[in-house]
Amino acid sequence: MCVSAVAVLLGITLVNVFRPGDAISPELKERLEATAAQRMAQAPAPSPTPAAAPASGIDLIVNIVPRNPIKAAAEGDMLGVMFFSLFVGIGLALVRTPAALRFQEAVE
Repeated sequence: MCVSAVAVLLGITLVNVFRPGDAISPELKERLEATAAQRMAQAPAPSPTPAAAPASGIDLIVNIVPRNPIKAAAEGDMLGVMFFSLFVGIGLALVRTPAALRFQEAVE
C-alpha cells in the first residue's frame, strides 16, 4: 500500500512540475480535438447490453473475496489481494500458536 501511495504522490508531483500539454499551441489542440471527434463519429456504436440487476451488499462482499489469491495477484486485482491480506493479518493476530508466529516471521 505504501508503494501505491508513493506512486500516486510521484505521479501528481511530476504532472505539476512538467505540466504535460502546456507547450501545445491552441491551433494544434483544436486540430487534435477535431481529429478525435471525427474518429469518435466514425466508430461503430456500441451494442446495447441489458442492464444487470443491482448487486446487494452481500454480493459485493462476496465478489471482493478472491477465489484464488495467487490468480487475483497475477491479474492485478488489488482489492482482492488487499482483502485477502487483511484477513490473513487478522487471523495471525488472533491465532498465537508457534506455527502462526513462524508464518508471520516468514512473511515479514
